Amino acid sequence: MNKNFFLNISFLIVLLVTISCKKEHCVESEIMDLMLECSGKEKEFNEYLLKVETEFVRQGILEDRNGASYYHIFESIAETGKIDFEFGQPLTDYVNTEQVSQFVCNDSITLSKIKKLSESEEYQKSRIAVLQTRFDSLLNLGLFDAGLVAKEVVDVLSPRDFNHIYYKYTTLSLIITTQAIDDGLSRKLPPPEPEGEKEIIEARNLVNITIKNKSVELEGQVIKLEDLTKKLEEYLSVQKISEKWPEFRNANIPSIGDCKVSQVVFELQCSKGVEYDFYLEVQNSMQVSYRNVREKMSMKYFRSSFQKLDKKEQFAIKQLVPQRITEI
Repeated sequence: MNKNFFLNISFLIVLLVTISCKKEHCVESEIMDLMLECSGKEKEFNEYLLKVETEFVRQGILEDRNGASYYHIFESIAETGKIDFEFGQPLTDYVNTEQVSQFVCNDSITLSKIKKLSESEEYQKSRIAVLQTRFDSLLNLGLFDAGLVAKEVVDVLSPRDFNHIYYKYTTLSLIITTQAIDDGLSRKLPPPEPEGEKEIIEARNLVNITIKNKSVELEGQVIKLEDLTKKLEEYLSVQKISEKWPEFRNANIPSIGDCKVSQVVFELQCSKGVEYDFYLEVQNSMQVSYRNVREKMSMKYFRSSFQKLDKKEQFAIKQLVPQRITEI
């Protein structure tokens, strides 16, 4: 089972917002407005969405640009229980996989507004609320199954729903973030070693993050969610002379040269009864920490933001700041 499918379906419910509105899909429209207003990247978003959609049609992932084609993706996954997208060429050849996450805002002010709005009566009547309830049930039952998640989507939504830009974006995001490639959103451990040579992760390099009901523990200490990102950034970029701190090993990375790379592996644990939206907030905070550190390293070594680096330079930064997350 591909856990990334379940986790990255977060785009369907991570921004929960509603207003009093009678027209169809008003909640979804308000979500997009809030997201783009917060990110300030409406033009970039429209250009990115069109490019990705066009390429997916060209590659045969989508039949065409109509909502029914998007709906058929979930029908296929629901029927087979598998996520099987066959690309004729590597996804990174024509899609900036890092960019897909740049349109989702995770600042504390926006999240607080979303939380307040999501408690309204109007929200409870929306399709997104229905999806959230069903996803919460799957999460609490431990059913991280692509087929089951897709069945819920097919049951709640219709082909017509996928004509809305919100559902198009979430579907394309889902496809991008579940590909078995080293993009900025994929959560992975170091590649598996040959039989008999499996890597043993030293205890000092494992940093435990436990999600409980409305609280987060980092190495057994309760911390505020808004502080999690900075704490994780410290593990990724700050060297300390201590046997209790993750080690930094010497490396020689093309385009960067001699450097030291953190060996930290974040071990994520979720207790029963945790609400799905809170679980996703933690996931998003972890992603932001990697993105921020990669951005800092890009400025340090190449004097440019990560998004403006060429593929060779981006690959070097990803080697310098590898993303290692495991779930237990």
